[in-house]
Amino acid sequence: MAQIDKTGSTYEFRATIKKGLENDQECIQSAKRFGKELSINVFGGNPVDMHLCDEKLKTIRVVVGS
Repeated sequence: MAQIDKTGSTYEFRATIKKGLENDQECIQSAKRFGKELSINVFGGNPVDMHLCDEKLKTIRVVVGS
C-alpha cells in the first residue's frame, strides 16, 4: 500500500514495510534512491520524503529527501 501527499514543495511518499525494516540500512538506502528517482522523474526535482509506515500507513520512520 502507498500514499502520496504534499507539504509545501515537498512530496511525502508513504509506503508500508514489514516491521523491523525501518532500521535495516539496505532498506533505508533503497528508500533514499527511490525518493531521488521520484523527485527527478516524477515530481520535477521537488524533494521527496519517504515515509516508512506500518500496515495502517502510520509513519514509523522518515527518510528525508535531498
